[in-house]
Amino acid sequence: MVAIFASLKTKLHMKINFRTVLTAFCIVAAIPATAQISIGLQGGATFSNPNIKPPAVVSYEGSTRTSYQGGLIFDIPLGEGGLRIMPELKYANKMHEVSTTASIVMPGTLTYKGTSNISYIEVPVNLAYAFGGDTKIIVGAGPYVGYGLSGKNEYTISNGSGTQIGSASEDVEFGSGSTEISRLDYGAHAMAAVLFQNGFMVKVNYGLGLANLYSASTNGASYKQNYLGASLVYFFKRG
Repeated sequence: MVAIFASLKTKLHMKINFRTVLTAFCIVAAIPATAQISIGLQGGATFSNPNIKPPAVVSYEGSTRTSYQGGLIFDIPLGEGGLRIMPELKYANKMHEVSTTASIVMPGTLTYKGTSNISYIEVPVNLAYAFGGDTKIIVGAGPYVGYGLSGKNEYTISNGSGTQIGSASEDVEFGSGSTEISRLDYGAHAMAAVLFQNGFMVKVNYGLGLANLYSASTNGASYKQNYLGASLVYFFKRG
């Protein structure tokens, strides 16, 4: 059954660009040398619902599952006004439920139901603006790049009559093979936050994936990571 499932998995079309990820990491690592920055710890939840278009022979339904994220956020003012750069370096786990049905000559219709999740290191870089006095409203947007660390797919398998006939649990494989997906993800990122005078901040963010993580657009298939996040931040260093 795992072999049948593997044959239905969609594929990667992007090569891993290590230089892009390494450059983003180096930029963030160099930020603490800047005099006027604030550095915060953040942690919270992710609500992932990727945009997946399977091959024509497969039907797909997905739904959101809650997972987690955490890491660092930096606040770098640009001049005396409210304009600032707010990059992040964080771990983000993206999990969603899936229900996939395929019609096969033998043994017939098979349905796979379960969960899929992938963990990433992400570097969003937001150009933001802060409004207000002691309590500030902050909005921002910019690009992000992500690098896949690990992942797992877990499914139960049922036949056309709805009888469970097996299960599958396997690690997500990264690369350019027929059953692998790209480690490199990138897209657009947006955030909105309330920053309090005591250094705490409540933040929501949205990541819109632009990279097709499949190795090839067979039958028009595509897989793009999208997720909503919510975090509590504490700025332990304030510039």
